[in-house]
Amino acid sequence: MNTGVIVIIVVVVLFYLRIGSLQLGRLNSSKDFHGANKQTRSKTGKKKIQEKSQGDKYAFAVKSMPWVIVSIVFIVVGVLLNAYPELLPNIGYAWWVPVSLGVVIMGINMKKPGD
Repeated sequence: MNTGVIVIIVVVVLFYLRIGSLQLGRLNSSKDFHGANKQTRSKTGKKKIQEKSQGDKYAFAVKSMPWVIVSIVFIVVGVLLNAYPELLPNIGYAWWVPVSLGVVIMGINMKKPGD
């Protein structure tokens, strides 16, 4: 396994940790995390379950869509450099740089919904 693959693995793990921390932050910030369903009795005496809206169901939102597009372009360029190193022979060996840069930019552009 070469250095580029190791760097990509580390960057992607950090990206998933970022997404996981946003998910935990969203869950911890919800007011009724454990009491999402509330039972009430109607006038007839039957129990009725009222579900409270959970708001956004996504764990994250995007800060800037142009930066997300730039990060996707970086990732695609890195993949193309890895698949076809003869396109740019002088920098073909450094395919992992644009891929990791794209993943880092993508991770920076994630935020909690509503922030």
